[in-house]
Amino acid sequence: MQSQILAHWLKKIGGDGILFKSTQSPDSYCLALFASDNEESESLFSQIKTV
Repeated sequence: MQSQILAHWLKKIGGDGILFKSTQSPDSYCLALFASDNEESESLFSQIKTV
C-alpha cells in the first residue's frame, strides 16, 4: 500500500518510474515503471538506456 501511494504521487508530479537498489542482490537495481497499460509501459521501456 505504501509503495502504491508513493507511485501515485510520483506519477502525479511527472515521474515515469523509480530506480531502487535490489534487496535480493545488493549490487543490482530494480526499475518500477508507472504505466497505465502495456502500450505505455513498452513506450517507457524503449526509452531506457542501459549501461
